[in-house]
Amino acid sequence: MDGDTKQIYLISGPLGVGKSTTSKELARLVERCVLIEGDDLLHMQMTEPVPTWEERLSLAWMNILSVTRNFIQNDFHVVIDFVVEDEFEWFCRQIADLNVQLKYAVLHADEETIAERLHKRGDIHSLDRSLFLLNN
Repeated sequence: MDGDTKQIYLISGPLGVGKSTTSKELARLVERCVLIEGDDLLHMQMTEPVPTWEERLSLAWMNILSVTRNFIQNDFHVVIDFVVEDEFEWFCRQIADLNVQLKYAVLHADEETIAERLHKRGDIHSLDRSLFLLNN
């Protein structure tokens, strides 16, 4: 890779597996790097009527893409912390014109560790969703 190639690190995995911890540390270690936390874009306040889950997820991904493109075009590396389900191929097509190398990591942990982490952070209501993601 030449020196002008920027890196996009896409960190995924079930809730409670350590995406945020890993992403923050990676962004701290990579020079001239930004961290995009997808949950911030997913949970933005919206007025009534609130979009459906599918619409909110689509908007979040379009915003992640826009922010990523903006930073890449301004010579930053990008770390994205977000759950990826069916969006990976779409995302790759959308960045194909950029001079980037995409590094994609899916973090895993056993069910007990995930349950313990979610309980510790007061997010145990997310356990079913996290286990669904773990098994898919």
